[in-house]
Amino acid sequence: MEKRIKLLVVCFFVIITLFEAKGNGEALRPQKPKECNSSKDCGYNQCCANDQVKGRKKRSTGYAGICKPYGQWKSECAVSNQNANEVVFLGWCPCSKPFDCVGTGIIEPPFGEKGVCR
Repeated sequence: MEKRIKLLVVCFFVIITLFEAKGNGEALRPQKPKECNSSKDCGYNQCCANDQVKGRKKRSTGYAGICKPYGQWKSECAVSNQNANEVVFLGWCPCSKPFDCVGTGIIEPPFGEKGVCR
């Protein structure tokens, strides 16, 4: 009988926790990307990147790009971004150390050669 009561109490706390998370909504909602005008506006291990090709956007947001994480193993990257010290990167962030952007030979205008962090 004690085991059933303990199980009931645990279930009760789990249900309460789930309702609190649902009511709060922050944990369940995907976060909107943070807009930026410079990589300084972004958090740790992130850069400001603009992947909007002219004409794709319906309206301007007034920001230069969005904060994206630096490239990790097998992440997409732009070969031209490597070793660059840009305020806003075109397409993707550079690869984080110790990875390098290895070109795939595919040219994706206006970003240049597409690569993969290796």
